[in-house]
Amino acid sequence: MTPRSERTLIVLRHAKSDWSGGEADIDRTLNPRGQSQAPDAGSWLAENVPAIDLAIVSPATRARATWALASAELNDRRRASMTVRMPHPSTICFRLCGNCPTSFRT
Repeated sequence: MTPRSERTLIVLRHAKSDWSGGEADIDRTLNPRGQSQAPDAGSWLAENVPAIDLAIVSPATRARATWALASAELNDRRRASMTVRMPHPSTICFRLCGNCPTSFRT
């Protein structure tokens, strides 16, 4: 039997979003608090996670903005990023992670 490779899955929820407008849920932006939270999350990742091989990001505006601000704080800018329309996030994430190259660890 081939040994399974050990991988780390990190789940980062979007930062605080703005509910004040009448836009569709997918189009909600980050509010000022969220704009300061996202870089803080990126700083934490930079200090605690050696490398991120792949980021799977929802197409929601708030999620893409969170990742853009968080990933700007990372030391290694070579990571891959993919935006995926997710019918059910947990299902698609596990499928995508399961099909990643074995060299991807985080």
